[in-house]
Amino acid sequence: FDITTLVQTNNRLRIIGNLPYNISTPILFKLFHHLEHIEDMTFLLQQEVVARMTATPNQKQYGRLSVMTQYFCQAVEQLAVPASAFTPAPQVESNLVKLIPHRPQPAIANNMSQFSHIVRDAFNHRRKTVSNSLKDWLDASTLSSLEINPKQRPQELSVRDYVNISNFIQKNKDELH
Repeated sequence: FDITTLVQTNNRLRIIGNLPYNISTPILFKLFHHLEHIEDMTFLLQQEVVARMTATPNQKQYGRLSVMTQYFCQAVEQLAVPASAFTPAPQVESNLVKLIPHRPQPAIANNMSQFSHIVRDAFNHRRKTVSNSLKDWLDASTLSSLEINPKQRPQELSVRDYVNISNFIQKNKDELH
């Protein structure tokens, strides 16, 4: 569905819903591409998904979903909803989360596709050091020059760190062409 068909002049959308838990992440990623048309989004999601969206560096739940969500939005947990609030009761606990798009964006990746790939590659190897998980992109000395300790794990880097890595790589690609 093309949500831009719902947009009216000078009005942004306020999206509210109970997303299907099994496909909530792809839906969120699709909505992130339309944030210029969105005022905010409020969703009922599985508790574990909200914990990953709102996690900060060095927390166990911090990962790709955390970085990508927080790149685009401020994620604020609103309310815990126990399984007993539903009939029949689901097997999982739920949380209400509000996503507020950053305006202005605190850090901007110059190439969104590349940024996404770097974040994905880093967290595909979350037990490795960031220099090992991103070895196809850059080396340890380059990470050090970006003021990132190459021995850190992917879950220790901030959203801004990932943006800085992506923008450095993009700048070098542009200079080669």
